[in-house]
Amino acid sequence: MFREEIKEHATRASGLVQEYPEIKNSEAQTKNSLIEPLLQCLGYDPSHPEQVTLEVSTQLGGKIDYVLTGQANVKVAVEAKRAGVKLSEKETNQLRSYFTFSEVIAGILTNGVIYWLFTDLDKTNVMDATPYHSTDLRHLTENDVHHLETLTRSLVQQGTIHEQARRERYRTRVNEIVTQELHSPSQELLRLIGRRLGIKPLTKSHLKLLAPLVDEAISHSRGTAPLDNLSPASPPLIPGSKLPTSAPQPPPAEPPVVVPADPAGLTPGKKAALTKARFKGATLFGKSLTVGSYREMLTSVVAELQSRHPNNFADKVSNKPFVKDSRKHQYISRNEKDFHPSAAKYQLGDYWIDTHLDRKDTVKRARLFLREFGHDPDELVIHTSND
Repeated sequence: MFREEIKEHATRASGLVQEYPEIKNSEAQTKNSLIEPLLQCLGYDPSHPEQVTLEVSTQLGGKIDYVLTGQANVKVAVEAKRAGVKLSEKETNQLRSYFTFSEVIAGILTNGVIYWLFTDLDKTNVMDATPYHSTDLRHLTENDVHHLETLTRSLVQQGTIHEQARRERYRTRVNEIVTQELHSPSQELLRLIGRRLGIKPLTKSHLKLLAPLVDEAISHSRGTAPLDNLSPASPPLIPGSKLPTSAPQPPPAEPPVVVPADPAGLTPGKKAALTKARFKGATLFGKSLTVGSYREMLTSVVAELQSRHPNNFADKVSNKPFVKDSRKHQYISRNEKDFHPSAAKYQLGDYWIDTHLDRKDTVKRARLFLREFGHDPDELVIHTSND
């Protein structure tokens, strides 16, 4: 029942903002048209003084828009902004000040479309610096619905909120770790596999031998072809090893890098050398990326931006140039249906990233992401076999 109601509200709210742009300029209209209907979905009656208290004064002289009271008498503070406001860290100050001097267990900062959920996981009665979850009603996921459900009047309680906050923190870190392991298996993973295979002694030569085998196994388990440029042909089996005697075939030779026609200032010989260049790696913000292909480089750039911009990442990638109604395939989306079923794509946490690109367009896309998030595209340095 709740799921249907919240999904119906999300569709309605998204349509209202599109159809009536004046809502973006009015906090009162945002409250009436977008926020209070969502509070009703959560089981709170905005007209009932025991369930919703309006304009509550804070210790620092300001006011918080709503204080919700659950059935277990737990309280949640809601700070409202007009729909046209882009949520940022500075918008959290009023909510944070009220959180410190009250008994609320959670805080919500919203512009009626995007909802940032906060709690005091790091220190009791001190609101965490970053939200434990961000929900965008224009791209609602099952995970979003679950988080909102824990705030309903009948279910809200501190233990559940803290558990969800911890889960989201772990989810983010697990996604980062697993993504990195899939891109480039760590020495720890190789050693674990080596020990389970019973290889003794587990030397550097054994680990070197295991690396392409693990890459191949990861590719097969994901139902995809091996990632580009994973490894050269496997070396001969090391004497005394208990690994099978048949080495895997090397991946197909990587096609040459596409370069613009007739680049200025290059002789025919230099042009020919460039077309044979192979991807060797990349550096971002002065740090080496553990990637083996252009595709992995793009997903690593997006993962780094998500880590650096947790507060506005969802809002940023939900608008142009990342999303356009006229575009057949989006650049990034929480909805897998925004991509053709057969097109190459990569899942990063709650997002799908378009990787159905040639090398040149992959580099352009990565630099587009950097530029739109306010970074110099030249922070991304690509290394090839000609370097």
